[in-house]
Amino acid sequence: MLGIKLRRETIGPNTLAVLSHGEQAVGGCLITGPGHQPSANGTLVYLGVGASLDAPLARATAAGARIATPRTVLPGDMGSFAHIVDSEGNRVACTPPAEKKSAMQFAYIIVWVG
Repeated sequence: MLGIKLRRETIGPNTLAVLSHGEQAVGGCLITGPGHQPSANGTLVYLGVGASLDAPLARATAAGARIATPRTVLPGDMGSFAHIVDSEGNRVACTPPAEKKSAMQFAYIIVWVG
């Protein structure tokens, strides 16, 4: 979906897919292993997906995801977002950077309490 290569690593019984990042960017990883269950009801992670939502959403649906919340335009210069449910059942939010800089940056995590 992101159009980037993820570096695979194994730490104990866990398998990680590490997101590459620049010197001043936020990095992270996806993890699977004992005790980790896919869920559409837990923390909702927003991923910065590049300049547009179109290509990442097309890649996600081609890989088996479904669109849970279609593109939603936020007020003012805050940009837009969409939510997908991936092929394993995880709900993930996708957002391109806003056209203009605002107090809300595109790399963030929102905890969703359902």
